[in-house]
Amino acid sequence: MKPKINHKTIYRLVFVAVCLLIKWQPLAAQQSIIDHSFDTWWTLNNKLELNDKLYLSSEIHVRRANGWKDWQQFVVRPALNYKHSDKLEFAVGYSYILTFPYGNQPISVQTPEHNFWEQATTKNQFGKLIVQNRYRLEHRFIGHATSTDNLNYYIDGTDFRQRFRYRFTAVYPINERLSLKGFNEIWWNLNHSLMPDTLNQNWLYGGLNYKVNSALSTDLGFMNQRIKKSDHIHYESNSTLQLTIGYSF
Repeated sequence: MKPKINHKTIYRLVFVAVCLLIKWQPLAAQQSIIDHSFDTWWTLNNKLELNDKLYLSSEIHVRRANGWKDWQQFVVRPALNYKHSDKLEFAVGYSYILTFPYGNQPISVQTPEHNFWEQATTKNQFGKLIVQNRYRLEHRFIGHATSTDNLNYYIDGTDFRQRFRYRFTAVYPINERLSLKGFNEIWWNLNHSLMPDTLNQNWLYGGLNYKVNSALSTDLGFMNQRIKKSDHIHYESNSTLQLTIGYSF
């Protein structure tokens, strides 16, 4: 039986794409400073099923800038996931993020972040094409950089911020083991009323997923990471090579 196309989903995707273009369009008109970098990201994803509904997941990210030479970020992200159905999942999790000074627009000092989040993911299939929509709300405690009299910086306390992330993912199987995979993720900074304030980042990714067996898989792809700094003048446009290994226990 031929699957029906969910027109509401298509309209939603078109709306998000138009909003994204409108948000980034001022870059062409405004005087801005854009730094370009080539980065490499290495990720290990694990999954442990507790029962038919619950499973634990973890992510370890090693992110390097300037090829492999410099640290960019180190991320550890455990989570508890609830599978409501084949089309809907919920999760709560924690991220420890350590960001390093890198590139031509470095931060002042190595900065930690403690990040608590809630997430919902929907999944639909149209023929062979698998489509996922992921919605994540983050509550961020970011290290506050303070300078001494001789302009040496150190972390003193934290700043609280909140952020919303939406990721659209499409997967198209080529055969039983190999699939094409792409996603676009939009990051919004939120104000105190949890309303979108400013666009923070945009990730655009394309690559291949290869299933080694029922438990082990690998992803190899290329991503463009666009980051808007807080002064709205400085930006990063990073070309990123990504290798991800996933294992399910």
